Amino acid sequence: MPKRTIITVCYNSLQDLKKTVASIVEQTFTDFEYLVVDGGSDDGTVAYLEAQREVFKEKGIKYNFVSESD
Repeated sequence: MPKRTIITVCYNSLQDLKKTVASIVEQTFTDFEYLVVDGGSDDGTVAYLEAQREVFKEKGIKYNFVSESD
């Protein structure tokens, strides 16, 4: 179990989220988990987050997201 967790909170901010995720994936330190908490976005955020599962798996980073209305 990783000792560190990085959490990103978002709502309808897909373009900024893409930059954030890219930065997380580019880290050389990978002993952490990454959690995204989305407030029920309707701008494609959920589809994007789902598509990132494989990217994080390949990097060996534990990854999960939750999307629900506030």
